[in-house]
Amino acid sequence: MQIRDIQKLTGYSPGTISRVLNGKAKAIKISDKAIQLILQTAEAHHYRPNILARSLRIKKTMTVGLLVSDILNPFFGRIAARVEQLLRDHGYVTILCNTNEDPEDEQASLQLLLDRQVDGIIIAPVAKKLWPALNGNGIKPVILLDRMTSRNGMPCVASDHTRAAEKMTAELIRSGCRRIAYFGGKKDSYINEMRSKGYRKAHLEYGIEPQSELVFFEGYGIDDGTRMVKRLFDNELECDGVFCVNNLVFLGMMGLLWDYEETIGKQLRIAAFDIGDYCALYNRPLISADQDTERIAQAAVCLLIGRISASFQEREKIILPIIVAKFEAGEPPKLIR
Repeated sequence: MQIRDIQKLTGYSPGTISRVLNGKAKAIKISDKAIQLILQTAEAHHYRPNILARSLRIKKTMTVGLLVSDILNPFFGRIAARVEQLLRDHGYVTILCNTNEDPEDEQASLQLLLDRQVDGIIIAPVAKKLWPALNGNGIKPVILLDRMTSRNGMPCVASDHTRAAEKMTAELIRSGCRRIAYFGGKKDSYINEMRSKGYRKAHLEYGIEPQSELVFFEGYGIDDGTRMVKRLFDNELECDGVFCVNNLVFLGMMGLLWDYEETIGKQLRIAAFDIGDYCALYNRPLISADQDTERIAQAAVCLLIGRISASFQEREKIILPIIVAKFEAGEPPKLIR
């Protein structure tokens, strides 16, 4: 059904029908009787607006691109679900792209979204440098999510990764750890850079030199965590604590950790990002730094909608605190200040 079909059934002009269907009837004082008849007729005949025609008219596609680096990571899954809901509340459809922590996939996804003429982009970037796909598209609103790049002036929403990593490592040291393995992601990535900075800073504050042979850079997936703990095995390296760069690395590590602990005859202290939901499953002390996915999603959508609607254009960088807590078996978590 089209507007002209509603016109035949109701007798009202296309302009009146269009204003009623777009929620603008009250502004031009269309009668309640007309509004009721038009809406009832549209509903009874399953009227759906012509999205393409509307996009051409308002010069917006009402779509937003969301690029995340790994949709299998529950952290990004939660953010993607919340961002989609918030954008839907604003009338936008979300096109989700998974870049697999691969700069080439990221570049291809960006080009796809630009070809689709999305109204804006929210991206958790893999690459740290300017994306070629955005050259010549500088007016397209882009919000960085969780990570930053070298592109100046681009608004972003991120967590205070360095401070959280520093607090986690300091707590490991206070619990008696002196040889703490660092299970990191890709060496040149923003997340790894910020979190390893906090790891090293805590060591130096306590007068301890980080052991280079205990620092590993593999990646952010479960298999990467397994490979890193296996390297401890294979190289017969001694350590008393482990810092995991994210939740998937932690899960991969835990698969082999008990075997390693049995070999060395002691239980290690473990700290990891975004493992709060898993801590109750393990009968051991754990330290978790959990990011606020709700606030991250809300802030990113707020910044994007503001730029799409041109209600504000100032540069903005939002850094959110991360809750760091210590979990002991059978006890409620204790916040680490």
